Amino acid sequence: MIIEIDGNYRIITDEMQYVVQRSNIIKASKTANKENVGKTKWVNVAYLTNIDKALRFICKNITLLDNDTKSILAKLEIVYKRIEELDITLQNKLLD
Repeated sequence: MIIEIDGNYRIITDEMQYVVQRSNIIKASKTANKENVGKTKWVNVAYLTNIDKALRFICKNITLLDNDTKSILAKLEIVYKRIEELDITLQNKLLD
């Protein structure tokens, strides 16, 4: 399963773990294929045992990688809204 959080983060799952991925733009280098330069690539940044830890990791990572308070708050607001949407979706599935 892939859980999209925002344009920068997503969580993928398998039967054992939750993997937090962050999007990166491929930059020109000796090893990069020229046709891939500028494209988005998803990079694994954390392997966690439950979804709560994965979501907390994303929030913590957002605050550590940005120095602009307004930007941090805007990004966290997007993540919190997505968490609420996921919670509602899961509750509805459980009631079905």
